[in-house]
Amino acid sequence: MEKKLDLISGGISGAITDIYSEEALHHAELYYEEIRHMTTDVEKIARNTEFTESQILLVKDYLFVSKHEIFGGFRRFDPCFEIAESWRRLAFDKENIKPHDITLINHELTEMTLVAKGVSQEEAHRQASLKYNYSLEKNEYYAKLGIEQSSKNMERTSGGITVHNLHDDKNYDFSRW
Repeated sequence: MEKKLDLISGGISGAITDIYSEEALHHAELYYEEIRHMTTDVEKIARNTEFTESQILLVKDYLFVSKHEIFGGFRRFDPCFEIAESWRRLAFDKENIKPHDITLINHELTEMTLVAKGVSQEEAHRQASLKYNYSLEKNEYYAKLGIEQSSKNMERTSGGITVHNLHDDKNYDFSRW
């Protein structure tokens, strides 16, 4: 019998209102680990966007799996709540994909190309941000979201938690949850 995992993801819906909180960091850490084990996200993102599966697979490996020379060390990128949420929307919430989610993919493809040409990680990020500024766009989005949330009637008893089901990710080992 196939096990199902209901993954709680907040942020946009109000479950996590401070993207820099310990709760947001914990969410990002858990979701990055989830992404590393997903088997259908690449195909879904390609289908939900105009990118190829090859491009998405490269970005997935670059963002979530591979280690990079960063600030004098060799390690994976730190988990980021906003990137985790962008990836979730791109794969599982096509109707709510935001412009900065697409910018993320373009930014990472550009950055990866520069790193492959020998540009340092930090410089490649800076150069990619000149054309595809994910940080600026996601900051504007979350700032706007914060203003909108503060003006809404906070009657949501569930906290607005969004649950999506990863049951179709058949190759993932759900037993560790």
